[in-house]
Amino acid sequence: MPAPTEAQAPRVLVVDDEKNQADAYATILRFEGFDVRTAYDGFGALTEAGQFRPDVIVLDLDLKTPGCNGLDVCRRVRGWQELADTRILMVTGWTSPDQQVEGLERGADNYLCKPVDLTVLIAHVKAQLRRVVEAPRDSFALGDLKLDLATREVTRSGKVVHLKPMEFKLLAYMFRHQGQLKTRDQIIQAVWDDGGATDDVLNSTVYNLRKSLEADDRPRLLHRGQGGYILREESPA
Repeated sequence: MPAPTEAQAPRVLVVDDEKNQADAYATILRFEGFDVRTAYDGFGALTEAGQFRPDVIVLDLDLKTPGCNGLDVCRRVRGWQELADTRILMVTGWTSPDQQVEGLERGADNYLCKPVDLTVLIAHVKAQLRRVVEAPRDSFALGDLKLDLATREVTRSGKVVHLKPMEFKLLAYMFRHQGQLKTRDQIIQAVWDDGGATDDVLNSTVYNLRKSLEADDRPRLLHRGQGGYILREESPA
């Protein structure tokens, strides 16, 4: 894969409170042709993410910033609609499967365990970028279900599905994270911008969305997972 040109260089934000480590990651990624910025604490990471709009965030989940650790950064970035397509590659010293699952459930797309081989880091960043490029920005499809953001039209097997505004917004959010389990808190923060919705409101919206999508005995696509929901064709195990 040829290195991107400067004009089209993908944006990568490296976040690590070990400055030498962050700078090492940034140096090798710049050498590969990426547009890279660094942050050394949680609040700096959020500031850079909001201004830089990175395609990929390489995030150390072991950040110890009081009030904004690595998991907090992951959760808050996932709640920003304008960063819905940003991929988060977490780098962690955690070896416990439960800890790694927690990172993924907070919104990370994949993880690397420390110490990280720099060639492996580059390969993972490129893999995340391929997913960004391949993901449709204006229209989505899953089986016979289609959603068009431009026309705000939803169809299933070619038949128009009429949704209320929040049902449409919820479905669009789940489409942007198709195949990923999103927690109830992540959904509420992203779909209801002020995060003011209650669990009852979410439950009602999900119920009505499912009712519309599953008319005529269509198979379920929006499944309940551990602590949240996931949009996928196959039924959860």
